[in-house]
Amino acid sequence: MPMISIKKKDLENLISYNLAVGVHKGTPPNKVTFDLVVSEHGMVIGLRRPEPHEMILNIVTGAYCLDTRIFDQVPVVISGKQEYSLPQTVLTLATSTNIRAVEMPGWMQISTPDDLQRVDQVLTKQ
Repeated sequence: MPMISIKKKDLENLISYNLAVGVHKGTPPNKVTFDLVVSEHGMVIGLRRPEPHEMILNIVTGAYCLDTRIFDQVPVVISGKQEYSLPQTVLTLATSTNIRAVEMPGWMQISTPDDLQRVDQVLTKQ
């Protein structure tokens, strides 16, 4: 399971909204990354599988600001696995209420020891 690193100001921006999903515009960290579809008004409207040539996606960071309505949603099971998916479950909530996509430019995914070393170097310089 990948870890993430998020800067404090990004989280403060995220929680300034009642319902929000953190996104990072960037290169997908792997081939199974979905692109979060965002309306022109910044609201979450879907997830899609990107084309292989697409290099910049709205990557879900794993940071959310949700309220108790998320517990009214039927958890979405990832196809072929015995695992629930929070991003897909949040999408079911987005069909009945607005959920803001909040850009988190300070987000860094940590999936490998090299990633951890890179993030450590970045954070140590700050």
